[in-house]
Amino acid sequence: MDRKLRPSDLLREQVQGFAVSDERLRLLLNRGAALALTVERWSQAGIHVVSRSDDSYPLALRRKLRSRASPLIFYSGDINILENSALCVVGSRDATEASLEFAGNLGRLCAKQRFVVVSGDARGIDREAMQAAMDDGGRAVGVLAEAMLQAVLSRRNRAAIISRKLLLLTPFEPESRFSVARAMERNKYLYALADAAVVVDSDVKGGTWSGAIENQKYGWTPAFVRVGADTGAGNRQLAAQGLVGLSDKIDQFPPLDVLIKNLPEPLEREAEFQFDKPSKSLMDGEALRDFFSALLLKMLGRDVKTTEDIASHFRLEKQQADRWLKELCEARMIEYIDDAGRPQWRVAEQDRSIA
Repeated sequence: MDRKLRPSDLLREQVQGFAVSDERLRLLLNRGAALALTVERWSQAGIHVVSRSDDSYPLALRRKLRSRASPLIFYSGDINILENSALCVVGSRDATEASLEFAGNLGRLCAKQRFVVVSGDARGIDREAMQAAMDDGGRAVGVLAEAMLQAVLSRRNRAAIISRKLLLLTPFEPESRFSVARAMERNKYLYALADAAVVVDSDVKGGTWSGAIENQKYGWTPAFVRVGADTGAGNRQLAAQGLVGLSDKIDQFPPLDVLIKNLPEPLEREAEFQFDKPSKSLMDGEALRDFFSALLLKMLGRDVKTTEDIASHFRLEKQQADRWLKELCEARMIEYIDDAGRPQWRVAEQDRSIA
């Protein structure tokens, strides 16, 4: 670490005792350039990224999800929408006509009472509630499980984003494809971003059911389930699981803030949050490590920080931070300093002039 080499020196000759191969070094350097181009392309499309260390990171995710919250959130639109009261509205893609009508009426009620609709932007209940709210002058938040770049550029969403009626966000890479695992992982963000949730239509399996059960388990937000003569077995079983039954006669509802205030607070599973580790799928990807490196260089500037300082700043497990720091040191992006046995880190010498 004291050889005073530049990255280019490592590509011109084999350095004795250096464990990283030429091919590995080329891949590391090329990935940085590719990442910069990718982020620039996302930025031009109107997609921004916020880290858990930023003041603009959604407070509700920090407070409710804690270590389960993604270190990075990608978003497009006015992120300040999240400062308003919000109702999560979820349900089946293949919902009944009665359920779709209820979702639309609920979206319009949210618009009238200045509640933001939070949903998954899937066809069926999600889009019905979101679109109804926006059509009546309200606002909506779509939490995506896939293809954010495509969604942001679509004609269906673009005008609403520009007019600040719609905020799209995701904890996943903006060009990621659909997977069942991501759809399940996304559920916690739907519930955590809202003051309360309404399950409009659910089967006894699938994403809507799993999200409602997970929310009951961890107590992220109080939840209702629509009940009535035409509701199915899934809704009835969710009521049996502890969700509060909600009549489908929306015109007889009290104001939403009163309705939510009278709900019992969900039980918070403190111990489960305290000892659960961050999701592996969110924390172990190479792309995420590269974003960490960019944010780290900005944080360090001309300063020297300990591993503990860095882990605390980014709210990472110390073991995770230590592993990434060592990889970045091997790539000559940062330098290691041994301060009486206490590891410290600073920007590598060749980059310090522009830090």
